[in-house]
Amino acid sequence: MWGKTSGNNDNVPSINGKLFVLPRNFAVADDKNDQLIVADNYYRLWIKHDFNQNWHLNVQIAYANGKWGGHTMSSHGGKPVTNDTLYRVAYYDDWRNFSKVAMGFVDGKFHTGKKIEHKVMFGPELLDFGITDNFGNTWPRKKFGLYLPNPKYYIRPRALKFPITDSQKQSLNSIAFYAQDNIKIAGKLIVTLAGRFTHASLTLSGYHLPDYMAKTLYNVFTPRTGLTWLFTENISLYALYDQHFEAQIAPNIEQKPFKPLTGYDMETGMKGFFFNKKLGLNFSLFHMVKNNTVTSDPENVGYYIQKGQITSSGLDFDVTGNLTSALMVNANYEYADAKITKDSDSSSVGIKNFGTPDHAANLWLKYQLQRGTLKGFAFAIGWQYMGERSAVWYYNPDPATRFLPAYNLLDAALTFSNEKFNISLNVYNITNSNYASIGYFNKYINEWRYTPGEPINFRLSFGVNLVRSKRS
Repeated sequence: MWGKTSGNNDNVPSINGKLFVLPRNFAVADDKNDQLIVADNYYRLWIKHDFNQNWHLNVQIAYANGKWGGHTMSSHGGKPVTNDTLYRVAYYDDWRNFSKVAMGFVDGKFHTGKKIEHKVMFGPELLDFGITDNFGNTWPRKKFGLYLPNPKYYIRPRALKFPITDSQKQSLNSIAFYAQDNIKIAGKLIVTLAGRFTHASLTLSGYHLPDYMAKTLYNVFTPRTGLTWLFTENISLYALYDQHFEAQIAPNIEQKPFKPLTGYDMETGMKGFFFNKKLGLNFSLFHMVKNNTVTSDPENVGYYIQKGQITSSGLDFDVTGNLTSALMVNANYEYADAKITKDSDSSSVGIKNFGTPDHAANLWLKYQLQRGTLKGFAFAIGWQYMGERSAVWYYNPDPATRFLPAYNLLDAALTFSNEKFNISLNVYNITNSNYASIGYFNKYINEWRYTPGEPINFRLSFGVNLVRSKRS
């Protein structure tokens, strides 16, 4: 996969406290001083061996490497617009990463007694992950002003040359063993018992850290348990408890390693299939706790910060499948109350989790003509709703609660397909609504910074089937 982007409209400023005042084609940078290239390579090998009808061996090996780099320019997040001038910072990054994963597991089933069936899975996993990054920026030496009423993007090439002053190298090596037993009792009750032991080593260099901070070892056991009651073959009720652990690799302005992400999930709900399993319905209640969460640092582009504890509780409901042979539906609704519940700064407790909406929903309906001259044509319409999202950071609370505005998007599609080829035209945001995909409010400069969502746009795709179907 290879991609290139030139110019950006990230962190557009508000004008007199109002969003969407600047024209939609406004850009923070253009292609002469902002060029970013991304390239990734993926390789995967999967081997499966059947010992017999009940026992199987699975081996998966994966390798990925990539790079992310080039010159970019972003708004100066800590300096307000002055005299109609937006100030910017130039960056250079050369980020390289690789990931090697190998896992093998045996799965099988057996019985202990006539009414107790075991489905087990167990095996090891090896991970070798690393990144290197060489970077630099013009902050705070240069401020590239952009006059908003009449932006002129030309910058002397020599002004964009600056030393690459920082470098970092991080690697994560881990060995884990996972085991699970699904115990089905009397064809009605399923008990899930599972656990994972992880031995991980996190190594950092290029940070000028003391020796005791350069390498961190983890030995962690994370359990997983669940109960499922089968009312019928198609309807079930379940409850789940799952702990998690994750070593966190990300740069921060303090040049110190982050604490690992820990926490647990609790979930209960119902799953069902209807209309001969053509339509699926899921409903769940959840409670999630995450400790030591990491998120982007708004005041230092390219760096991250670590919060305290975030708790999220809510419900999720989705419907997927066919209402009739011609009408397909995909619908989802989620309510989430996510907020900071622990922090070294007591004033941060209770603040809504940045960027998480209380309500989100989407609906996609597709109708396919199945006979007549227009057989093979399908028409679809979709709706997306994003509720208000907290726009203040935990260390930047504001007496006046600030939220990014809620928005609705309407999409549509027209497709045609047969055994030989398919063609699809998708149109997004057909009402051309203004909305912010991400953003935040900085009370210190009394301004919003946001990234506008895409205006009306379309995608045309075409595919050919190279394999002919067999005829009897």
